[in-house]
Amino acid sequence: MKAMVAHAAARPRNLPPGWRWTALSDLGPLTDGDWILNQDYAESGIRLLQVGDIGDGEFRDRSSRFVSEQTARDLKCTLLESGDVLISRMPDPLGRACLLPDLGYQCITAVDVSIWRPVETRADREFLTYYLASSEWLSLAASKASGATRPRISRKVLETLPVPLPPLPEQKRIAAALRAQLDAAARMRAAATRTTSALSALYEARLRDILSSVRDSACPRVVLGSVITPRNDIIHPRDNTSGRGIFVGLEHIESGTGRRVGSEQIDKAALTGRKARFHPGDIVYGYLRPYLNKVWLADFEGLCSVDQYVYVVDQGQADVEYVAWFMRSPLFLSQAPVASGPGQLPRIRLDEIARVELALPPLPEQRRIAAVLREQLDSATHLRAAAEGQAVDIGRLTAAVLRSAFLEGSGCLA
Repeated sequence: MKAMVAHAAARPRNLPPGWRWTALSDLGPLTDGDWILNQDYAESGIRLLQVGDIGDGEFRDRSSRFVSEQTARDLKCTLLESGDVLISRMPDPLGRACLLPDLGYQCITAVDVSIWRPVETRADREFLTYYLASSEWLSLAASKASGATRPRISRKVLETLPVPLPPLPEQKRIAAALRAQLDAAARMRAAATRTTSALSALYEARLRDILSSVRDSACPRVVLGSVITPRNDIIHPRDNTSGRGIFVGLEHIESGTGRRVGSEQIDKAALTGRKARFHPGDIVYGYLRPYLNKVWLADFEGLCSVDQYVYVVDQGQADVEYVAWFMRSPLFLSQAPVASGPGQLPRIRLDEIARVELALPPLPEQRRIAAVLREQLDSATHLRAAAEGQAVDIGRLTAAVLRSAFLEGSGCLA
């Protein structure tokens, strides 16, 4: 009765005829670790599902952690059942939920996840899970969170939160209609993702093919060290440099394409670590995890991290853009040995880069090849942006479907 009073004042809107507001706990019990485990454990332990496994209305199946019986008890874990509704009590976003499928083996979860087991004669679990993926529910759950550093919602508060409930046959009908529409949206989203991946692969193949044909031609070959020189211009905090600067780190360079996707304004007087200076026309090469192919051709003066090499190109011998294309190609990586040691990320050293062979046709031909590659990238980027935009639109469609079913209170999906 207290739960009903608590959520009665929080009713956000009127519902269609025959619907009613009810608290989560009125439909079935919630738990977050107070059910007793009685389980025979395999030698490898039992799988622990975590917050990251819970998507917005879908089970993500991301974690692979197995724990011992003692660890499970120390964490106050709960043994899960197929069909449980799992609700995250941690961001992001707080309150997201999914219906646990039949995984074919037993698993547990810990206190950051509440388990809801609505009684089947009162509510359809699939219908409820769809509601828990709606913007209305996620906003409500977030508004009830507490904690300054790691906001969370307690089980007791969660139990009192209201959900809109039509008659059971209507719940099942709406759930079936939502399933059909959301499954169609998921197929569209997967197709858009495949298109994006295919376009990236096509661009990479074209880059490889064009540069391979140059390599296999009769043009001269030189080592990179003969046409590029490291720019050893490092700013130290002890230099007491002043003024503002533009910082471009590894995170600001798109893998494979060399496009700059961001930057950061920094105060040179507040530097806490070394920074490398680059100038327009320099090649800024990310040597840490080189397989990411983060190679940018600078078009302004700024600073980068010491995880990036800055190169000056001898423009009497080589076209800067042509060299940059080569350094982000598979042909370059196939020659440059990637080193890694204990506790170190993979990297390429300066001397190893200098020894890589480069096919060097006459300068006019280099410029023509660079222009062709630039055109290929622009075309692939345009098509990929369209595919990515389609995926975003499909995501909005998913939200619109849920809003139509719940927030707008239609309850009449065809």
